[in-house]
Amino acid sequence: MKYIKFILASLLAAGVLFTSCKEKEGGDDTKSVGTFTQAQLTEAIADMYAAWEQDTKIPETVNVGDKALTKPQYLYAMAKLIVNIKDGKKEDIKVLSFKAAGNPDRDSYDKEEIAVVNGPAVGSETEDLANIASRIIAAATEKGQIPNQTLFTRSAGAIAYSTNRATVTLARAIAAYKADGKFPEKVSTEYLSAAATLKAFAQQYVTLLDVWKNTIGTVDADASHCTANGNAWTNVHFLPIPASGGYDTAPMYGDEYKPYWHVEVDGTAYSAAQAYVIAMKGILDMITLEGSGILQKSVNEPVHTLGNGKKLTEPLPQATEEWVMWGMYPYYENTTEYPQFTPEEVGVDWFWRDLPWRFTRNTALGKIGNFLCYSADGKLENYIIQPPYHGTACAIRCMLMTARFYKFLLDNNITENVYDAVKDEKFSSELYDRIPDPITVDEKKLTFSYAGETKPVYLKAEESWTSEAPDWILIDPASGDATTGMTVNVTAAANDGDLREGTVVFKINDEKQVSLKVSQAAVPSTMTIKDFAKEYVKLLDIWRDNVKTMDMLNGENAGEQPIPDAHYIPKDTKITVGTSTYNVCDCVEIAERSYLLLRGYDGNNETAKLNQFPKLEGSTMSGTTIPPTHGTKWGSYPYNEGGTTSVGGATTGNGGYLKMGDPTNPSTGQNLVKTDILDNFAQRHVNWPLTHDGVHSNMCSYSGNQLAGYFGCFSSWRAVITYAFFFQYMLDNNLEDAMSIPADQTFTTDLFGETLK
Repeated sequence: MKYIKFILASLLAAGVLFTSCKEKEGGDDTKSVGTFTQAQLTEAIADMYAAWEQDTKIPETVNVGDKALTKPQYLYAMAKLIVNIKDGKKEDIKVLSFKAAGNPDRDSYDKEEIAVVNGPAVGSETEDLANIASRIIAAATEKGQIPNQTLFTRSAGAIAYSTNRATVTLARAIAAYKADGKFPEKVSTEYLSAAATLKAFAQQYVTLLDVWKNTIGTVDADASHCTANGNAWTNVHFLPIPASGGYDTAPMYGDEYKPYWHVEVDGTAYSAAQAYVIAMKGILDMITLEGSGILQKSVNEPVHTLGNGKKLTEPLPQATEEWVMWGMYPYYENTTEYPQFTPEEVGVDWFWRDLPWRFTRNTALGKIGNFLCYSADGKLENYIIQPPYHGTACAIRCMLMTARFYKFLLDNNITENVYDAVKDEKFSSELYDRIPDPITVDEKKLTFSYAGETKPVYLKAEESWTSEAPDWILIDPASGDATTGMTVNVTAAANDGDLREGTVVFKINDEKQVSLKVSQAAVPSTMTIKDFAKEYVKLLDIWRDNVKTMDMLNGENAGEQPIPDAHYIPKDTKITVGTSTYNVCDCVEIAERSYLLLRGYDGNNETAKLNQFPKLEGSTMSGTTIPPTHGTKWGSYPYNEGGTTSVGGATTGNGGYLKMGDPTNPSTGQNLVKTDILDNFAQRHVNWPLTHDGVHSNMCSYSGNQLAGYFGCFSSWRAVITYAFFFQYMLDNNLEDAMSIPADQTFTTDLFGETLK
């Protein structure tokens, strides 16, 4: 008995007995930090809420008298205060200390207001702040830790009222009580820090317009200073962005542009690509009823309804998809192939049609698509038909337009009913805001016949100018004064040898200049198409004998998209026909022009495009001389047949390897072609370099409805192999022309040797 009394006395001295079980479960964290009157707590919480309205930040501590209460402590105090006031109790409040919530921002609450007391019944609970307060107290007392959220039941499942939302809304109700002596019927459920909202993002995002305006230079289609393709834009405003999407070896901006433009919101940094995607999602969320969560399956079948959607003050969308990275050519707008984007302004209808389809395309491509095309008249397939919009809108043009959209909202303090506010507004579609070059000519390249000829160029210069040219080119006049416009004649002397090329330079001093590329055809060959064909088909033996792992894009080495055991023709391969030697790039031009001649088209035409080649019958293998070449060269990725065929039923991307068959059942595709696609490809491909600085297009896509019975890509290098198989057929069958070949006759097509395995 004495021993038992001793044990009890010891436990009592240690304070272990007579402690409530619930407090004991919380350990030392539930000890009291002080007792405060309701007036003290009401005053302190009202001050805290006033501060929140200024900076929208939930404070780490709140001072009550000489005590600094931590977040768990003052939240517990607020909860007790709300419950006591509701129940009519005026007693002082003992504030206990608990562990902080682990994830207090887990929230999915779906209403803009909540009752303070006497809210509606939700199952066995009541949806009001008093109920939330009592449940926070119970959960904290039981577990020794503030809960992450309070759950309410909805037909679609539980919905979470986060502890961060509770912290702000309880404070809002208490501040109203202090001001009016009673609780309001309802209070707003807004609680997010302005630093974590779409509005805070927008305030940072629009800074890209200043960077764009203040950065001036030369920009190529890949958004770099690389001018190798000869189609760079000079003296333009642009936004420096890093390479991504697997193209981090591309020649992008130098160190002078680092750190690249990006956005920081509430301590989180977003790359330019992420910011662009967040901006697009935010606009779609604000101007449509469905928001950015659904994909559009078909290019011209919208699934979004214009109307007032979310507010600018709501949480910013996230850009966490794997495809959130730039494609290879975010500035790509080739005005020769695709018309320049018009008009100069867009309305909300443009965002409504453009943004949903970009998300579908991006998902399919696995990266941000380079551009979308518009047709105002509906005559172009797979284009967005949305009058008055026409032409090509690249990713960066779209990015600038989204920034101008947000700037309008910020400048006019628009945070809700966004669609109503913007439905009659127009936003600039400007991409470059180009600064006029000090000296310009209206041509980038001139091609002369072997016999020699004169061609005019139109020159403008801000100051006196001079010129330089190869010795076989004459410039008249060779110099001049400042001019708002004048004609200068460029004359090539007769050529008695091979193809020759050079550069004419017009310049002001040595710093301001513009270049004009010139080339002149070789003396026509006396060798025939048949002579060429006999040497050309020997490339097939070289192709069969060479095997290695190649890159699907450039064909040089393993690279980013390796193709193991690929058959190939080395790029430096040449063939000789008579006294003329041709590289592989020359060979494919001759093959395509010769093919067109044998099919009854004017294969020597240098301006025609698809379905525009004049008919020209009478060409034969033995009786027609080899067409002249033009010194063409490969594009950056002549093997590129990447991409996918569909997402959610929508055909997008480049389509992958070229196949003949049913695109809806790709497994049935064959490595065969007929004359229909050989006609089509040759006409699309052969004159392209003459309007693109001598560079072949990488591929022609057949992933949409370009030609029935085919899907995928027809790359430039596949053409080398395929037309060689065609000419092998002509030689094997001793044919003189291709006019009588049956429409269903097939020819092997291959790229990496699938037919050899």
